[in-house]
Amino acid sequence: MSYDYFAGKSVLVTGGSRGIGLEFVKIAAEHGAKVTATHSRDLSDEARAASSDFDGQIKFRQIDVRNANEAKKLILEEKPNILNTNAAISYLMPLDDPEYESAKRHSWDVNVQGVENYVFPWIRHLKETGSEGALVIPSSVIVPMTQGGHV
Repeated sequence: MSYDYFAGKSVLVTGGSRGIGLEFVKIAAEHGAKVTATHSRDLSDEARAASSDFDGQIKFRQIDVRNANEAKKLILEEKPNILNTNAAISYLMPLDDPEYESAKRHSWDVNVQGVENYVFPWIRHLKETGSEGALVIPSSVIVPMTQGGHV
């Protein structure tokens, strides 16, 4: 994908207020896209600065990716040409940790169900409007270590 591809496009990035997601947000805005980025926690100072630096091209919305209704609503409001489902969570803990099952469920809900909550309504939107789009699904999960009690 050429950076020129962003010009005039609407971009939606889940988990776009920090790290890789925020870098994608800034690159898209720098190359002419209007960007909406979701975040689940408080907005980082770096995200606030990016929003200010790009004078209205970037807006942040606090939404939990696990909420399918909010995802559908956001897709219909923003009508993105480009969807980046960047939001993810990872837990590094021993398998015998009492919180392991809860952490595993939370990871599944964010990393798998959260992606589905955005991708399916986005595809329906593209079909209904006859639009073309680009889908980015990053995979940057921490691989558990086999040392120090972690399996």
